Amino acid sequence: MVRSHLDFVQRSIAELDEKLDRMIAPYESAVTLLCTIPGVDKTSAITIISEIGTDMSQFASSKRLCCWAGLTPGNNESAGKEKSVRITRAGVYLKPALVQVTHTAVKSDKAPYYKIKYERIYKRRGKKRAVIAIAMMILTAIYNMFVTGEEWNPSDLYKIDMPQEMLEKQKEKATTSTHNYDFNISTLSILCIFEHSFRCSMSGYNFYSIRNLILFHDKCSHFHNFLI
Repeated sequence: MVRSHLDFVQRSIAELDEKLDRMIAPYESAVTLLCTIPGVDKTSAITIISEIGTDMSQFASSKRLCCWAGLTPGNNESAGKEKSVRITRAGVYLKPALVQVTHTAVKSDKAPYYKIKYERIYKRRGKKRAVIAIAMMILTAIYNMFVTGEEWNPSDLYKIDMPQEMLEKQKEKATTSTHNYDFNISTLSILCIFEHSFRCSMSGYNFYSIRNLILFHDKCSHFHNFLI
């Protein structure tokens, strides 16, 4: 009797696997795309796609997607004061899948990008917040990958959802800095500095690191090529 029951369970699993393969066939390219992210395997990729699909037009931005997934803290306002509350509960299946992906990604030595990020955040904010922060980074990357169709590439993450107002402020800040230090460079150079500073910010550098970089290479004949 036990043997017959075991055979029934195995047949049921095989049938479900076949059904799942048929259902996921139209999304095979999307699954392959997500599997380029450290920590994401076929099972987690299927789970993510089943929750959010591949058409990101349903979300206004990656921040909206992260909010829906329950990765951003909500806020209650009382008497003009905002009180932080616990992480929202939307996306009850998506969030656990992303947390599982995060745990795998931060242990990866082969692709240590998220591991390095996690260790930096962990020192300042603790384990739980670090895990949620990395999960949010991964979901943000997924959003942009589906929008652009490009494979995961951490060097491109500086482009993610930066409001135009903030872009203008950053360019203004870079311009002001060049005036303060009497730099003799063109507008193109300023824009290159801005772009490079944002790339470096993803690796833990701050504005003053960029300033020192500019000071050191100000007289270099290949200044533009170096920054780009």
